[in-house]
This record gives sequence, structure tokens and C-alpha cells, in this order.
Amino acid sequence: RRLAYVVVDQTFSVVRAAFDRAAGRLSGAPVELLQNSQRISNPVLSSDGQWIAFDTLGGAQEDLFLMHPDGSGLRQVTDDAPRDRLPSFSPDSQRLVFMSDRSGQWELWTIRLDGSGLSRLSPTLESVFTPLWSPDGKTIAASTGQNVLLLELDEKGAVRATTKVPRPSDDLSVLGLGW
Repeated sequence: RRLAYVVVDQTFSVVRAAFDRAAGRLSGAPVELLQNSQRISNPVLSSDGQWIAFDTLGGAQEDLFLMHPDGSGLRQVTDDAPRDRLPSFSPDSQRLVFMSDRSGQWELWTIRLDGSGLSRLSPTLESVFTPLWSPDGKTIAASTGQNVLLLELDEKGAVRATTKVPRPSDDLSVLGLGW
């Protein structure tokens, strides 16, 4: 007797490709910077162009990582049981805001790039997702799935006030996608 079976060997990669803006197309071959067995998700480039932040999904841990755009300097920013997702850089590229379930529900947290200074932004009554730092660094937008919240920050980075952005219609869900 014989047995036939399938082996799934799934890997995920971060790939860099040069882009010719004038021609509107890639120029040159893509270069693989990183390969991982965990799903690499939500990559974002820092405003100073020095770092790419991303999260990993689907493994025993879901953490945040950083690496330089050339693929060097890979380092893990968070390394713990809570799920950490959707990093967004502060305008000065010194901190990340991200969503995490470390308090038992999805909330926004900040952390320095070296992994120090972990701080919960603000406990909320509802889970929040998709954090986006404003270009001036004074506000963070996040979605609850039904609403977009604007978290106004004080000079120390703590939430001073929260404003709910009006929805165009009660039967619509809204997400903040950019500033």
C-alpha cells in the first residue's frame, strides 16, 4: 500500500523593487530582503526613510519588527504573548503606535524603536484598530470599525482629548486610511 499526501511549505517575504516614477513602472529585478515562515504583514516605511516596520501574523506570537530598507539591521521590537499589529511611525521616526490585545481588548500602544518605553495610549470603552499618526505628531487617528477616533496628544505623548469623527450615515463603517 501507498499513501499520497501534500506538504505545504509556505513562506513570506519582504521584497524591494526600484520604481521609475516618470515611466510609472518597476526598473530592475525585485530583491528579496527577508523570508519568514510567519506571515509578514502591514509594512510601513519611516518618514526619514531609515526603517521598515512590520508585524508577523499566524504564529505562536504576533510581534513587531524593524529592518533597514536594504534588509540589514533586522530586530524584534516586541517579544511577548500579546498580539501586536499595524505599526505606524511617529513623524520624527522615533516611536511606533500599534494596536495590541495586551490589555484584553484591542487598544493603542506606543513604543520606542529600541523596544523600550511601552505605553498604553488610552483605555477605551471599545476596541480600536488601524492607528495612523498625523504628520504633525499631535494626533493619532484610529478606527473602532464603526467610527474614526481622533486622539489629540499632549506634549508628553499622552491623550489629551478624544474626538469621534461624524459618520456620513449610520449604516456605514468607516476606516481612517491616511492623512
